Amino acid sequence: MADRHDLGSCVERREGSSPSIPTSLTVQSYEKDVALKIETQPRDDHQVTIIAEFDLETLERFKHKAARKLSNQVRVPGFRPGKAPYDLILRTIGESAVVEEAVEMLVDDQYPEVLKEASIEPSGSGSLEEVVNLNPPTFKFIVPLRPEVTLGDYRDLRKPYSPEEVQDADIDRVLKNLIQSYGTTETVERPVQLGDVVGIKFGAHLVNPAEGEKSEIIEDVPEQVLISTYEDGSVEWPYHGFSLELVGLSVGDVKTIRHSFAEEEPAEEFRGKDIEFNLSVTEVKSLTVPELNDEFATTVGPFADLEALRASIRTELDSNKNRSYTQEYLRELVDEIVEISTVKYPPHLLEEEIHQVIHSFEDQLAKQNMDLEAYLKTKEQTREVFVDEEVKPIAIRRLTRSLILDELARQEDIQLDTDELMNEVTQTLSQMSQYGELKHLPKGVARRDFTNAVAMDTASRLLNEKIMNRLKAIATGEYPPAESETVAESEPVVTEPVVTEEVDSEESKPVEE
Repeated sequence: MADRHDLGSCVERREGSSPSIPTSLTVQSYEKDVALKIETQPRDDHQVTIIAEFDLETLERFKHKAARKLSNQVRVPGFRPGKAPYDLILRTIGESAVVEEAVEMLVDDQYPEVLKEASIEPSGSGSLEEVVNLNPPTFKFIVPLRPEVTLGDYRDLRKPYSPEEVQDADIDRVLKNLIQSYGTTETVERPVQLGDVVGIKFGAHLVNPAEGEKSEIIEDVPEQVLISTYEDGSVEWPYHGFSLELVGLSVGDVKTIRHSFAEEEPAEEFRGKDIEFNLSVTEVKSLTVPELNDEFATTVGPFADLEALRASIRTELDSNKNRSYTQEYLRELVDEIVEISTVKYPPHLLEEEIHQVIHSFEDQLAKQNMDLEAYLKTKEQTREVFVDEEVKPIAIRRLTRSLILDELARQEDIQLDTDELMNEVTQTLSQMSQYGELKHLPKGVARRDFTNAVAMDTASRLLNEKIMNRLKAIATGEYPPAESETVAESEPVVTEPVVTEEVDSEESKPVEE
């Protein structure tokens, strides 16, 4: 018998609960009148070692049970199945086989009582790590504990909420891009001028790659470049001033450009690198844009005049700016709470989170017609390195934030309103039905199961929104506690993780920090 034995069969999960949300082991029926000695040893990984010693009579009883069970599976000459005497079964099957089966049965039957006697509520299934002795029968179990969260003084955090107002220059920038998109181009046979649209083919490589680092960054690819000074503040790729390097070139001309990127460059993939671009001009086009006036405004949408178009752009920019600012504000606020809090959790929770991150990333790769193995080949990286260096840090961050937000919801007594939840679920299903998304459900997925999944996702989103709104109100001083209100003392709180939606877009970029 292998020393390690998973005790997951003792776990009872709530109906509809996510497999990533562990529940306590439920005490089931077990043999009575069992002499049991318990010794517990805490571990550094938020698990506990339990040494459980039973009396010899207990093992002997389970040996008889095991013999009866095995005699139904192995024919004993002269006896009907299950009717052979115990001693004859031992001689026929072998005592070692009976003992092995007896140990399995004893452990499965008595493990809940071991947990009860040790006063431990586990976060998941434990394991039989070792059969220490059979005289008397002594077993070593490894049991994962429920997470413990100690929140810092988050009620004392203050962070002003002041999103930037939309400026006229922001609207002008959008209008400039808009009229350019409505512009017409014409191929010309002359050198590149300011305002042209130029077709190029270019590649890029590192000037001084580190040992083992791939030199080539971009293979020869086609690209269209608008020649502009970008004085309006628009971001130019791959760096500000790149397009001006093309001024004066003609079709067929080639040029090599070397650029040292600063650490704060907009293009993240180039930051801090010294890169050489090799390009050739394939086409030069002049760009003619329409006049920006009331007539143009009526052609791009239901706008009475240019002022109406500007007002619409202002509203959209204001919404986008507020959304972007709020996401960054909440991300920073949660990070501050994480910084002043401590979280302890057992290894299996992190393993489950790692699995979720990988699964999410594989789904994204599938949308690009690529699998993880092919992706790792492009990066010349092993799966082990990928998980350790890229996936694991993200999984740790997600799990930590999830546990902290769950505990914040508990301390702030944030709960979902049933009517609000049902209205949101109904609205979501209605929209999905309207756009025909329900017709594409995978085969075998029942409507009820799908509705439950939508309800769980919606509940997580709504709960997360309520938590974030409360944190924002606390940080801005809009939600001070009443004089009689006291926040729970910062003692370790045992909790279970809930599925929460990140305030950032990390799920959509599972291997980027």
